Amino acid sequence: MNYKKIIIKFMNCFLLLISLFVFSITYAKDYKKCFASISSTSTNDDYFNSQWGLAAINAPTAWDTITSASSVRVAVIDTGVDITHVDIAANLNSSLSYSVVDDTGLTDNDGHGTHVAGIIGAIGNNHYGISGVCWSVDIVSIKVDQDGDNITETAMASAINYAESIGADIINFSISWESFDYMQSVYNAISNFSGLFVCAAGNSGADIDDYGVSYPSNYSLNNIISVGSINIDGSISGFSNYGVGSVDLFAPGGGILSLYPEDIYNGVNPIGYNVMSGTSMATPFVSGAAALIWAKNPNLTVAQLKSRILNNVTIKTGFDDYCVSGGVLNLAAAL
Repeated sequence: MNYKKIIIKFMNCFLLLISLFVFSITYAKDYKKCFASISSTSTNDDYFNSQWGLAAINAPTAWDTITSASSVRVAVIDTGVDITHVDIAANLNSSLSYSVVDDTGLTDNDGHGTHVAGIIGAIGNNHYGISGVCWSVDIVSIKVDQDGDNITETAMASAINYAESIGADIINFSISWESFDYMQSVYNAISNFSGLFVCAAGNSGADIDDYGVSYPSNYSLNNIISVGSINIDGSISGFSNYGVGSVDLFAPGGGILSLYPEDIYNGVNPIGYNVMSGTSMATPFVSGAAALIWAKNPNLTVAQLKSRILNNVTIKTGFDDYCVSGGVLNLAAAL
């Protein structure tokens, strides 16, 4: 018997309860509401009941139909992914994963990329940790930065072009820049990408139609889906950018539990897991949903896939003033 593993698992459960204590006091009624209607497929993962975002997008209902997107390749352009993390390693295509940053390797020293990848494709129903939107999926990590603060135009364009060269179906781009720096080479790379490009709307709490810009969301390209964030109570997150012409839909992004590099420990959350917030967290819910939809309907074009996602959102009162679709991602409806 592996007593060390049992002790670590017990400690992780205890630490998770502590880290979510304040969160649960604040949002107790909304948290119960998210899970109250679940009568569909759930998972045996340890922390599934702490993953309110999966319930909010109706993932458990969708899982009655499909759980695997192993035929779909999702490129995660970010700070890297912890390729040894037991809760995602089997879903990572390490042979194709790549760093465009010289001499940094594939290691995620920041945690952002691992968290994002876990939302898309943490291994589901494995009696461990959490579940991704996809229980299995072909994830390729493309590292563009060491610490999340110094991402260059050249690195981003190179990463997108690399994703195209390896046949990625979907790019998850939980990166945004809110300035008037257009970055023509990034625009060109996205324009030339033959798959679906899912990006974060940004975290300035601004109307990016009228009072600023946030790229890539403000690029006028048909293969882009721009994603804003909602909280557990269904409200638009205060930090989330919005725009009836620039942001396509909203997805869970406030207080999201996902994976974290096991060698980065903050002393609060379980080793290998963390709770984070941002449109960066909302974006991979849409990428994971798109992968499952495409796995079930492989003949869809990029335009048809995008339309299916946007035309099957859960409509929310007043959201038509804040995004194109007027609602929140609904995976079950979009399948």
